[in-house]
Amino acid sequence: MAKAKRKKPARKPYTVSDIKLLKQHSKARPPVPKIAKLIKRSEGSLRQKAKTLGIGLAISDNLEVSSDQNISRSRWLKAKVPVKCLT
Repeated sequence: MAKAKRKKPARKPYTVSDIKLLKQHSKARPPVPKIAKLIKRSEGSLRQKAKTLGIGLAISDNLEVSSDQNISRSRWLKAKVPVKCLT
């Protein structure tokens, strides 16, 4: 018996208005989850598009971690203790 083929998820292309909204919110710096709910896209999708456009987004929870600290994202978010950047 042959296996049933899985459907690929439908990709929704970014519209001009989506990009304008992303650029406006990039300047205002609201949390990325709020932008994601507004535009109805995932956080990863927004971050990737912002990276290709060359714009920055807010850091989640306003916590800073230096590159030499080895902390997993889930542990970092559970701690909710601001970690100052060492560099």
